Formats: sequence, C-alpha cells, structure tokens
Amino acid sequence: MRALTVQELELVAGGLGTTTSGGSTITVTGHPTSTWWPTFTYTTTGGGGGGGGGGEGGPDPHQITETANETPCVHTVPQGVDIHDLNNEMKYLADLCAQNSAADGNEWGGFVYRMPDGQLYETDPWTAGHPDDVNGAHVSIPTGAVIVGYVHTHPEDPAMDERMLSSEDRSFINTLISNYGADPNLVAYINTKDETGVAKTYAYDSSHRSATSPGCSL
Repeated sequence: MRALTVQELELVAGGLGTTTSGGSTITVTGHPTSTWWPTFTYTTTGGGGGGGGGGEGGPDPHQITETANETPCVHTVPQGVDIHDLNNEMKYLADLCAQNSAADGNEWGGFVYRMPDGQLYETDPWTAGHPDDVNGAHVSIPTGAVIVGYVHTHPEDPAMDERMLSSEDRSFINTLISNYGADPNLVAYINTKDETGVAKTYAYDSSHRSATSPGCSL
C-alpha cells in the first residue's frame, strides 16, 4: 500500500490530511463530501496479521472452519485469491459483524486483505456507532496489504430490500479501488436478514455490483 500525498488525502477526504511526525501512520481526516464516508487509518509498519480499528487481527486463516456455501454467482475473483478461502474468511468476519450489529443496532463492517506472500487476513470488525452508515470508522491496514473482500451489515427496513448494494456502497468500493489500491475484482458482501427474518451474507463480484436482485449467500 503506497503512502498517500497530502494532496491526495485532501482530494479523497474533502479536507486536510495529517501524518504523524514519524511517518508511521497516515490518517485520512477532514470533512467528507457525503454522510457515509468512513475515515481510514493506514498503518505503515507491522506484519500481515494486523487488525482493524487498532485491535488484533483474527485467527490464522488456516484455523477458520470451512463453513461457507459455494457462491456460483461469483464469476470474477481478485488476483491470486481462491474464492473458497475468501468466502470462508468472509463468513467468519460477517458473522462477527452481524453479532455486533445485533447487540448495538449499528452498522458494522470489515475487510479481508491479501499480503504479498498470498496469505489472507481479516481486519477486526469496525463501526462508527451509527445505525445506518459507517461514517467515521477507523480501519488499520498493514503495509503491502491489498483489500480483496469487503463486508458490512445492512439494517432491516420494511420499506426496501436491503440485500443488495446501494449506490453509496458502490461509490465506496470504487474509491477503495481507485484511491487505496484495492483489487479491481474485490468481492463485496452484505449481511442482513432475508424475507423470512434469517440473517444471511450475500456475495457480489465486480460484474454484479449493480444487481437488482439478491446474490447467492454464504
């Protein structure tokens, strides 16, 4: 992950970017141009197992139980990523996000990222403490990490189907790719309840981000 210039930070965040005096951390700050924009903290030191939000990362990916369903709706995958491994990582992370969301009523999200050695890791779940957006969340990503999967929860809304990506979600994914070096084929996941009230995690590859019907579920 390359270091962003102050000019780039200003462009992305809509305000001023600041760095620590030692240059070990870049924090995107300022006044977002839309209400859903999260604030990112990129750590530029440390290894591949760093977690999100300043906490420790999750378990070694080899210790995660392979419980995810097959996802035949996913046709394009990030470079060097096995979709089965990604789905299992994401199911683990999505379940944590869902548990946290059920406990406090807020949206929660998380990333799975690939390190240069090809290993996958997940951030800790993160939230801004808001019921319908993640504006203000802080996420730590190690140097060299490439985001390959993004999951977040959607609240229940009887007036609309929350199982698909919103236009704001798509804009956020595009920003991750264009400004933060995420893989262009990043797979997005939405965790929410289906029409029967059962919580599921729906997958969307790069060719289905504008889908108007639910994707396949983990």
